[in-house]
Amino acid sequence: MGTDKATMGQSLEHTSDAEGTSGLSRRGIFAAIVGSMAAILMSVIRPKAADAHTDQLTKGKFNTAKAETYLWSKVKGDKATLAVSNEYSLEPGDAPSFPDGLRVFTAGTGGGAAIQAFGGPGTFSRATHGGIGVRAIGANTGVIGAVTGAGIPALYGIGVFGTGPLGVAGSSPNGTGVKGTGARGVHGITTKVDGVSVLAEIEEVKGTALEAKGPVKFSSADLATIPATMNSVTITPGQYLTIDANSKILCTLQSPGGVLLNVIRNPNNTFTINLTANATADVIVAWFLIS
Repeated sequence: MGTDKATMGQSLEHTSDAEGTSGLSRRGIFAAIVGSMAAILMSVIRPKAADAHTDQLTKGKFNTAKAETYLWSKVKGDKATLAVSNEYSLEPGDAPSFPDGLRVFTAGTGGGAAIQAFGGPGTFSRATHGGIGVRAIGANTGVIGAVTGAGIPALYGIGVFGTGPLGVAGSSPNGTGVKGTGARGVHGITTKVDGVSVLAEIEEVKGTALEAKGPVKFSSADLATIPATMNSVTITPGQYLTIDANSKILCTLQSPGGVLLNVIRNPNNTFTINLTANATADVIVAWFLIS
């Protein structure tokens, strides 16, 4: 027994030396495995840290980004997800300035809109478009433009302003493309010699180019009087009205006293209405000039 115990002791010592030589005991291996499993488990449970974003937005700096920046909120009331305000006012000595609250540019050649706006359920769309300043799609109204403030002249207070080859365009398959309401519903101005302030045309065979519901006024129409004992009256049509070989002049006598003979177009941008004889009383004539 003594020999066996001694032999066993020598054996354990040898084993211990062997384990020390290898650098890793059975208990060490087990502890390493447990530690690794715990680390893996903790990495799964613990939320992953957000990746650092290199395209940070810094105020007062020129910022660049290579990905879309999405701003999402659930604000309620008369508020906005993003509100931008410029409250600068001219100070003594400042030159005239036109600082905007928000400027949006599309400088590339991708053909996208500078602003694409959607309002209401079911209005989101990725419809193709190109070179558009503002594209607004609303469940009820796409764009509302309003001018507020006391003392703003009617011609200078602009709700919506559009410029370009096509300043403002409206399209509706079965409704109204553009509707204007106000002291002047629609005001068209041209600065070109041969320009057209308002163009009405049809693309369908049975369409109507221009329809007016209510009284109409034409600066190219007026009344003239041929005095008694006279047989003619010469008319100067007025500013921007030109008489040429293609002018159509319609005349109708509005009172008795004579008989209409003809209308002569004169070379000095006037026309003359003639009777067959001298008027026996003042004769009122209505005329309408059409280019």
